[in-house]
Amino acid sequence: MHLCYQKLNDTDESFNILTSIPGKQRTPKVNMALGQMYQDNGNERSAITCYKEVLKESPLALQAAQGLLCLGVKGVEVHSLILEPSMGVSVKNLNGIDWVNAWIRAHAHMYAKEYKQAIHTFRQLEEGTPFSNNSSLLISLGELYYLSGDFKNALFNLKKT
Repeated sequence: MHLCYQKLNDTDESFNILTSIPGKQRTPKVNMALGQMYQDNGNERSAITCYKEVLKESPLALQAAQGLLCLGVKGVEVHSLILEPSMGVSVKNLNGIDWVNAWIRAHAHMYAKEYKQAIHTFRQLEEGTPFSNNSSLLISLGELYYLSGDFKNALFNLKKT
């Protein structure tokens, strides 16, 4: 029903549907949708709570992690939510997730408006991992170059997507 109301641009009813679900019965998808709605409406504290709930159950939900970083949650805290979840399976034992640290650091720099550090970290992530030519990374790099005034590199990265 939430999605139907979203399609009808009735955000109030969509929000009412989601908030009518008791907290203990909310799935990560419900918490993610609520977090996004709270964030869109400027209710940062509630958005942060929802995103943290998502990461408790789904530690690699990068969209929730990015939402937290965008809302000013420190990278160290987001890192601990992802790599040391209080519930569920610890992702520390999974192979091939070394890139998560760099991803968190890059986004933390980006949302802190530390563009040069963000560019450097995204470059390391793109060059040192299997994410070479990943469209999400290239878009982030393009945006960061643009925001730092380097329009030539911004265009170059955005054209690669």
